[in-house]
Amino acid sequence: MTKEKIAVFDASFKLVAIVSNKTQLKNLMGVSPTEIYQTLDAVRITCKKYYLRYIPKDIILDVDDLGKNLLLDFDQQCGLDMRVYTTRSQDKRSIILESELAEFVGNMSKRYAYGKPKRKRKNNKNKKNESNRDQSSE
Repeated sequence: MTKEKIAVFDASFKLVAIVSNKTQLKNLMGVSPTEIYQTLDAVRITCKKYYLRYIPKDIILDVDDLGKNLLLDFDQQCGLDMRVYTTRSQDKRSIILESELAEFVGNMSKRYAYGKPKRKRKNNKNKKNESNRDQSSE
């Protein structure tokens, strides 16, 4: 069995840590080894809202890469098409494949090309307060 390093990405797809083995990751995250194995083997999507990936020997990650959006690029370099969440809250309705994510983001930007639509507020309370003020001042 070869020891492979593990890359840890946060909910916004940024690289936050590079760990040398699973035991170190277990101590760092405070989870059971089963959760780590399931996340690395793609049974689970995340472990405590972090994406975990093995780092192949042909891909080099440095300390300079920390804090950058690398999950999608990293998986593309590795030839993976894993499930990810479209939102940071990571609810089960937002699961999508990485290959579909670009299309999803494109559709969302077209949908809100001129900004999100503003909600119309009802000012009934303000009108009532103003009418009461007018009556009381008379």
